[in-house]
Amino acid sequence: MNCRQAQDFSMKYFDGDLNDIESAQLKQHFKVCQNCSEDFNNMSSVMEFLQYNEIEPPRDFEENVMEKIYSLEVIRKKRTDTVLTVLYGITGLLFILLAVIIAINFNGLTIFEAAEKLGDSMNAWSGVMFTLYNLFKVFYNMLTGITGVFLQVAIVLTKTYYYIFIALLFMLFVIQKMFATIMRQGDEV
Repeated sequence: MNCRQAQDFSMKYFDGDLNDIESAQLKQHFKVCQNCSEDFNNMSSVMEFLQYNEIEPPRDFEENVMEKIYSLEVIRKKRTDTVLTVLYGITGLLFILLAVIIAINFNGLTIFEAAEKLGDSMNAWSGVMFTLYNLFKVFYNMLTGITGVFLQVAIVLTKTYYYIFIALLFMLFVIQKMFATIMRQGDEV
């Protein structure tokens, strides 16, 4: 038996989990190893002291622990609230943008035609609007092109690896449910 095993067996002894064979091996090791024997004797005296002497925590121990738990909970809640506020803000902006695009398309206008009409109605700002319109048009065309390429790649990948995407969607659904459950449990505390 080595010293590490003797330490493990010593802990099992104090927990009352040491069988007769292990106890004999531990005693044999103590005959050979003075350090482990001394450690065991010191631990025995400490355990005996604790068994017969009751140690009281400080009077405000529970109050201090509860105060610390409360402060940590406040910090966690602030972080969660900040993240949720940002996510709700982004979602709201995307919803407004989508509503504007849908409203423009329901009037039979393209986004560019709507921007042109808006620019025409603001004569004082027509130069600025024309520049913004052209910048928007370039950005929109670039974004449309990039989105088209990504969609084509996504379609090819989906056709090739559809089973992986099904698994990923399932995992996303499960993770979302777990997150919602955790958030509900956090709010209950």
